[in-house]
Amino acid sequence: MSSFLAAAKHALARGHLLTNTPLGMTSEDANKRIEDWYANWKTYSEENRGSIRQMQDTVDQLRAGS
Repeated sequence: MSSFLAAAKHALARGHLLTNTPLGMTSEDANKRIEDWYANWKTYSEENRGSIRQMQDTVDQLRAGS
């Protein structure tokens, strides 16, 4: 589960996963994009492994400093 959450957080931060329909995009297009991401999240996670790890390391460092 944690790898899914890390990939989803990364995708949200990068605009690859949507929480709502952006201006200029139809809800159908937004829903398709979301569905595609969920169907391929494992591939996304593998392809972005380094960046996801770097983001998680930064979060861990910030938590350790508080």
